[in-house]
Amino acid sequence: MVHTDFQRKGIGTMGMETLLKHCQHENIIWVQLFCAKGKQSFYQKLWFKKRDTKMPKE
Repeated sequence: MVHTDFQRKGIGTMGMETLLKHCQHENIIWVQLFCAKGKQSFYQKLWFKKRDTKMPKE
């Protein structure tokens, strides 16, 4: 989470990109996350997809 005073400065994006690059380096191919209500669009910009809530958990 990024404090509201520091949002929209690229900090969250930089953190997520670093985390995803590390996952790629470690051959982790499946990453899931839960996000706060209203923050889905931020993660969709980073190629995450909204999962249908009726889908079985994998």
